[in-house]
Amino acid sequence: MTGERTIGVNDQAAAAEIMAKTYELLETMALVGLETPDVKTPEAIYRSRACQETSDAVTRIAHEMGIAASRESHHHQQHHITSFGPLDRFPNDNDPVICLTLGQFEPSDRSGTSFFGARGDLARYFPFSPVYADAFGVGSIVFRHVTHVPYVPEQDSDPEARLAHRWLATTTRDVATGAYPMGEVSMASFAELQASLPPRNY
Repeated sequence: MTGERTIGVNDQAAAAEIMAKTYELLETMALVGLETPDVKTPEAIYRSRACQETSDAVTRIAHEMGIAASRESHHHQQHHITSFGPLDRFPNDNDPVICLTLGQFEPSDRSGTSFFGARGDLARYFPFSPVYADAFGVGSIVFRHVTHVPYVPEQDSDPEARLAHRWLATTTRDVATGAYPMGEVSMASFAELQASLPPRNY
């Protein structure tokens, strides 16, 4: 995982390019949890619960662009976002993050399309609620995904699991070791990597 480009909160052009390419990709994907079925405008996605698919797409696009990124799975709210913090250290509140579905948590905010900025800046949206800590905070990260295999519909018998890609269930500690590759790997190597992970207590 060395040599990938990192971006900071001031890299607005890179974030805009990632998001533009992501919305193009999302047009080709089945999205679960859309506010209005088949309406995939950025505004509609922002208000929807399609975070699993959007974080999948954002992270893959970043990887294709050579930008270090991880897909975070947060336990309490079962929420997913993409972080651009360095992969060789633990996440923190200064990490740049992208969330395309922030509006699902803030019904009064109906006009947004996305969030890009420091993770800690999200706390201002939820001053009197546990949403920040539960859905965005570093303490609620269960998995920090960096390695995936493409989704193959013919190999998937579980309709509830039909996301675009499958991600290796790596934790923040696993990723910080540098032992797991960033980006797409073959199904055979994915299975080998999964077997190398320690037992999970989740």
